[in-house]
Amino acid sequence: MSAKHNNQYAKFIAVAQEIGCSKDEDAFDRKLKKIAKSPPPAKKDKDNKPAK
Repeated sequence: MSAKHNNQYAKFIAVAQEIGCSKDEDAFDRKLKKIAKSPPPAKKDKDNKPAK
C-alpha cells in the first residue's frame, strides 16, 4: 500500500471510531445506515416511452 492509501485508511479508521463504530461488521453497518441512505429507486413512467 502506498503512503497515500495508508493515510486515507488511518483517517477512515479515526473517523469511524469517532462516530462509535467498532471493528465489528454489524456495528459498522448499523452506524452506516444511520448516516448514509440511498435515494429511492427511480419510478418508471409508462408515458415516457419513446415513440416507435
